[in-house]
Amino acid sequence: MTVDAQFCHRHPKQETTRRCSRCDQPSCNDCLRDAPVGQHCLSCLKAGAPAPKVQLQRAVRSKKARVKSMTSPATRILIAMNLTVFVLGYAQAQSGAFSVSRSVNSEGIIDKLILWAPFVRDGEYYRLLTAGFLHAQLFHVGMNMLALWRIGQVWEQRLGTLRFVGVYMASLFGGALAVVALAPQNPVLGASGALFGFLGLEFVAYRQRKIPISKSPLAQVLVINTLISFFLPVSITGHVGGAVVGALLGGVFVHPKRRGDPIGKDAILTIVTCLVLFALAIIVSNHPIDPGGVLPR
Repeated sequence: MTVDAQFCHRHPKQETTRRCSRCDQPSCNDCLRDAPVGQHCLSCLKAGAPAPKVQLQRAVRSKKARVKSMTSPATRILIAMNLTVFVLGYAQAQSGAFSVSRSVNSEGIIDKLILWAPFVRDGEYYRLLTAGFLHAQLFHVGMNMLALWRIGQVWEQRLGTLRFVGVYMASLFGGALAVVALAPQNPVLGASGALFGFLGLEFVAYRQRKIPISKSPLAQVLVINTLISFFLPVSITGHVGGAVVGALLGGVFVHPKRRGDPIGKDAILTIVTCLVLFALAIIVSNHPIDPGGVLPR
């Protein structure tokens, strides 16, 4: 035995010259483990380890953080689509091919895709969809995409991606239907109709839980969009149409008794809703409520 040698506190027959840097007890090589500071024996490692409940909580938080980082894929895709269309329109503007005159003979993206009842009546039904991805000003697209990001972070996680997309598209068509029915004389563009669908859904969800809508995290989005209406020529009719459809779907999707219902039923419901709204918009475009009596061609 060497002069400085001692015996491991866990293995009395094992000679060692090493010690635990935490408790200072002699420990053999088999009993020591690397630590942030020095080396700790197995007893100290066990004493310093978090309780099983704490370990479970940490694991759950870590999993939630990973899941949250991968959520909202539809929100990201919708934002990318809106921004891509805007950039293409801006590129056309720089080349001189872009026009916001909304004239029949223009060749710009906005003029080809904007929602205007006379064009829909002439068979250009795709405008009922495409207008929801158009924005004429940077401020307009910026505010709408900021609102979409906030809304998507809340509702895509609550509803699931398929329901979220269903509400978005149905609200978009609901806004288009309201425009061709009640304001056919006005060309309209923007994602606001779809966004207001979620404000309608949010209103219903809070009413069902008897919580004041002022406590909603999206209440500020409603306030911001209302203020924007005083500075930009937005379509109030489209906003209302989208909000009504969103509220109707919200009454179904967020009802407490429907928790855990299969996604298949809701997917069918949203698809049917979109098709019905799309068909009604086409029908109404041929018989709009025209306050002025004469519609421009």
